Amino acid sequence: MKTFSIAIKVSLVFLLAMTLGCSMKMGSIGDKSHFTYPNSNVQPLGQVSASVEKFGFIIPKDMTKEDVKDLFAKALSQKAGADLLINYKIDTEFMIIPIPIFSLNYTTLFISGTAAKMTVGEKELKELKSVY
Repeated sequence: MKTFSIAIKVSLVFLLAMTLGCSMKMGSIGDKSHFTYPNSNVQPLGQVSASVEKFGFIIPKDMTKEDVKDLFAKALSQKAGADLLINYKIDTEFMIIPIPIFSLNYTTLFISGTAAKMTVGEKELKELKSVY
């Protein structure tokens, strides 16, 4: 009976530690993900979003340059012919679940924005329309 009581107390401490996790979210916005050529036509194709998640045991995993490139590629692949993202937002969420002796770390990178197609060529200008 005494071991049962100790097991319940240990379980309660373990569950309490699991509920004391910390979560933090931060982000940034951008106007375009890639260089747009000066004389190009940019056509919006629609909203896209994607995410990348990493799990770390004791030490949190860092997001690398390749992870960010994969995130942009994942978002652009949702619309056929998309070359760049416009008016996009990147959010990073970091969550720690402290468990005695070790901790679990989740890092998630989210992106959302408008996929667009860029056509390089002569841009239609009002001045040129009236001349021709």
